Amino acid sequence: MKNDNSKNITKEDILGCISKNKIIQKSFYNKTYPKLMAASYRLCSKDKQLSEDLLQDAYIKMFKNIHQMNLEDFSTQGANAWCKRVLTNIIYDYYRKQKRNPVYSIEESKFELTANAEINESDYCEHKSLNASDVVSAMQTLSPQYRLVFEMYLIDGYSHKEISKQLKIGEGTSKSNLHKAKAKVKQELSNMLKVNL
Repeated sequence: MKNDNSKNITKEDILGCISKNKIIQKSFYNKTYPKLMAASYRLCSKDKQLSEDLLQDAYIKMFKNIHQMNLEDFSTQGANAWCKRVLTNIIYDYYRKQKRNPVYSIEESKFELTANAEINESDYCEHKSLNASDVVSAMQTLSPQYRLVFEMYLIDGYSHKEISKQLKIGEGTSKSNLHKAKAKVKQELSNMLKVNL
């Protein structure tokens, strides 16, 4: 099967960006924009203008620091993760500077749980009549701190170590917040199911 590099970041793209080749920089931008914009939009609470502004700041930082990317053991997945990390750092820095708690949300149409979700089907079998909008509603009841850890771990696939570094909290706090968030979401879903009966 032939590998389609028209949508994937390649080592040549990175080398071209390092050498400031405008055509390759444009190609890099076109390859990364859809996923990064979706992430930015979600992390900026669906504020389109803010998500565009912060994504622009992230691209400036990426092009400035792209030489720091490890090219010896290059992988497309690693390059995508590096780009997303730059973006999330920009967004988290913005919210820290604003000294306000951002409200994070998930688009229902893009709701997915990753393999890191650690969800036991038997724990949720009684909720089979619930839909994605019910899960999103349950998540909206979480405090911003719990919701952020919940999304970063279950949706974005970050480890507790990565979450603790990004949010400047202890790993134990990250694990505790995730545990409490899962319990709260499960309780909310149980309550919804009782109301729907």
